[in-house]
Amino acid sequence: MEPKFTILDERQLIDELRGYLENKRYFIVIDDVWETKSWETIKLALDENNNGSRLIKTTRHSDVAAQAGEVYKLKPLLRDQSEKLFYTRIFGADGTCPDNQLDEVSDKVLNKCDGVPLAIITIASLLVGKPPEQWIQVCKFVFDDKGNQQVSDTEWILSLSYYDLPAHLQTCLLYLSSYPEDYKIEKNRLIWKWVAEGFVQKEEGTGFLEAGEGYFNDLINRSMIMAVESDGVVDGCRVHDMVLDLLRHISQEANFVIIPHNDGTMTIPPSGRVRRLAHQNRTVEPTHHGRHMCLLDHLSCDYKGLSLTSFKLLRVLALEGCKVQKGFIHLEHLESLLHLRYLGLINTITYSRAPKGNRGSEILHLENTAIEELPSSIGQLTQLICLRACKAKVPNGVIEKLTSLEELGISTRRYPAGQLVKELGNLTELRVLVADIHLTSIWETDLVKSLGSLRKIRHLKLDGPMGQDQALWGTTVLPRSLQCLIVPHIDFPALPSCIKPSYLPNLSHLELSVEDMDEKGLKILGGLPKLSHLWLDTSSRVTLTIHAIDYGCFFQTLRFLSLPNSTVWFVLNKNSSVSFTLWNAWHYKDFGTETREVSTLSDDNGSCDNLGLECIPSLQKVKVNLWCGGAIPDGVEKAEAALRKVIEVLHPNRPTLEMIVYHFSGLILDPSLMLISAAGMFTSALNL
Repeated sequence: MEPKFTILDERQLIDELRGYLENKRYFIVIDDVWETKSWETIKLALDENNNGSRLIKTTRHSDVAAQAGEVYKLKPLLRDQSEKLFYTRIFGADGTCPDNQLDEVSDKVLNKCDGVPLAIITIASLLVGKPPEQWIQVCKFVFDDKGNQQVSDTEWILSLSYYDLPAHLQTCLLYLSSYPEDYKIEKNRLIWKWVAEGFVQKEEGTGFLEAGEGYFNDLINRSMIMAVESDGVVDGCRVHDMVLDLLRHISQEANFVIIPHNDGTMTIPPSGRVRRLAHQNRTVEPTHHGRHMCLLDHLSCDYKGLSLTSFKLLRVLALEGCKVQKGFIHLEHLESLLHLRYLGLINTITYSRAPKGNRGSEILHLENTAIEELPSSIGQLTQLICLRACKAKVPNGVIEKLTSLEELGISTRRYPAGQLVKELGNLTELRVLVADIHLTSIWETDLVKSLGSLRKIRHLKLDGPMGQDQALWGTTVLPRSLQCLIVPHIDFPALPSCIKPSYLPNLSHLELSVEDMDEKGLKILGGLPKLSHLWLDTSSRVTLTIHAIDYGCFFQTLRFLSLPNSTVWFVLNKNSSVSFTLWNAWHYKDFGTETREVSTLSDDNGSCDNLGLECIPSLQKVKVNLWCGGAIPDGVEKAEAALRKVIEVLHPNRPTLEMIVYHFSGLILDPSLMLISAAGMFTSALNL
C-alpha cells in the first residue's frame, strides 16, 4: 500500500520510525515543537543506538527547549542588519534610506521590532509605497496601547498588517488557515478555490485566473505569504507559522473555517453552523454539521461512512491525497449538490467512473485518480472555467462546447487526438493549456491552426511526440500575451520564426529543443526582454559574443538556465566582451572516450576555471548531471572534485552544488548543466 494513503496511529508510527532508524547513524531536525508532551512522544520514536547520531529541535517555548541537553538561543539581528533588511524591503537597491526625515520614525519602528526578521519584513511591507506622513500614522497604530491583549510585539505587528489589507485580500488570506503548517499550497489550485468561493472579482478584459494571480502576488508583496519556487518559477506558497497562528485565531472567532482536532473533536460555534470544514491527516467520521457548509477540504484522510450528498450548500469539495474505502463515500450523485462550484479529486483513489457535476460547476480537477473517461454530459457544463482531466479520456464533441474555459489540462496518450485538436480552436477564452498530445503529421496542421485561435493564451505546454515540420510551425502566430511556452518534445530543426522579441515581448518561461542552434538564434533568445527561465536542448556547439556596445541587450532578466545535454563556457575577453559557448558532449567527437570527462569539464591540472562561472557573481545554485558510461573511475572523481572546488570554494558567492553521477554501459559522458542566479545571468557578467 502506498505510504501516502496510509494513516498510522501513534504507536504504529513510533514502531515504524524506530525500526527504520535502528543501527543507522542519523541527523534529524524537528522544527517548531510546541509542547513538552509532544516532545516526549517524539523521543520515543528515536532509537538511541550510540552511532553518533544528532538531533536538533527548534521551538519558541523555553520549557520545551529546556528538555534538550544543550540550548542555543537564536540571537536577534544586530541594529545595522535590522536597518539594512528594513530599508532594502522598502527602497530596494543597497538598503539605504533616501530621506533623512524618516530616520526618527525608522528608529522607533526598529526598536519595536527588536531584531525579529518577520516583524521587520512585515511592518516594512506596510510602509512600502506610502508617503512619509503615512509612515507616522502607521507607526501610531504600532505604538498604541494593545489594551488587554497579552501578545508579543511581533504578533501585534502581524495583526496590524492583516487588518491593513483590503477586504478582498483579508478573505483570501484567511482561506489559507485551512491548510496544515509548512504545507506547500499550489498556486493555481488555490486561486480556483478562491474563484469558486466568489472571492475573486475580474475586471473587463481579464480572466478569473489573471485576477486571482494578482491577489496572490499582492499577498506575497505584502509579506503575508512566502513564495515557493520550482526551478526559478513561483508555483506555490507557504504561510509562516506565526502568520498561520494569527489566521487560525481570526478564523475561529469569525467561524470562517473549522479544523477538527487530532482526536476528531472540534469546537462548534454557538450558532451550530459549520461554514467550512478542513480535515487534515486523519480518519473522517460522519458528521451532522454539514447543513450550512460551503467548503469541505480533506488532505491525506481516510474515510468511514461519509455521505457527501447531505451537504446541500457545499460550494467547494477538495479531496487531496485521500484513501477512499469503496462503499463508504459516494461521488455518483454529486449533481444533486446544486451549489457545488469546485470539485477536486487529487491523488485520491476513487471509482473509475467520473462524477457528472452540475450545470453550475466551474472548476473540475481530476489528477492522479482512477477515472478513465469523462461522461459526455460534461459538455453541458457551459460555466466550466477550469478542467484538469489528467489522463481521463474526453469524448469527441465535448471540448468544443466548453467555451468559457480559462484553463485546460488533458492527455491523449491512450486515444486518438485528431478530433480534440480541432475542437481546441473554439476555446477563445483559454489562458492555460497543458496538453500531453500524441500526434501524427496528419493532425499537426489542425493543432497549429487551433493554436492560432487562442489569442488570450498565457501559458502553453505541449508534451508528447509530434512532427517537426519547420515550415508549418513557422506559420504559427502566437499571441503577444504569451508568458510561458513549453514544447520540449518537438524537435525543431532550427529556432522557429514565431519566437522573436517583437512577437513575444511578455515571454518569461521558454522550454524547447532545437537541433541546429546558431549565434543568430541565441541572440534572438537573448533579446526576449522578459525571459527569466530558459530550458534549451540542442546538439550544436555555438558561441555568442556580447560586445561592450551591446551590454544590457541580451538575457537581461535570465535567472534560470538549464542545458539538459550540454555544458557551457563563460569567458570575459580582454576587449571587455563576454563569450558564452555551449556544446553537446554526445555529439562532440574531439575527446577520447577514456578522458573525455576531464577534458570536457576541466584542464590537465584538474581545474574547472575554464567554465567561467565566476562571470555570474550572483549565482545561487548549480546542478550538474554527469553521465559517465565508459569513463575511468579516476577521471570521474577528478571531474567531481574539480567542479566542487570551482563552485563551492572558488566562486565568490559560494553557490550550492547538486551533482548526480550516472554510470551505465555506454561510451559517452554527457555533462548537463542547470544554473540559477539571483539576477540576470548576463547582466551579472557584464556588470563585473
